[in-house]
Amino acid sequence: MNGLILSKHAKTRSNQRGVRKHDLEVIIEFGKKEHSRAGSMSYFMTRKTCEVARRAMGPASTKLNDNIRSKAVIVSEDGTVITVIIRTRRKYS
Repeated sequence: MNGLILSKHAKTRSNQRGVRKHDLEVIIEFGKKEHSRAGSMSYFMTRKTCEVARRAMGPASTKLNDNIRSKAVIVSEDGTVITVIIRTRRKYS
């Protein structure tokens, strides 16, 4: 995924929350997808999607951040990352 575009807000939030660009790419590529507000999409990792990502990435999965399941990425209709949020435990699957 080479064309990842982050808004200024998303850059700030990902830095504040310790989420690397690589983690964002993994969440968007392998994560579960749900509709969010105003046509945007929310991507997040579950136990199953983490397992799938680790198998698909092979040795590169060692770069996968351990706390990736506690984050969600909100992406606009045009593909721009709007923000990175911390998910609450009750939403884990």
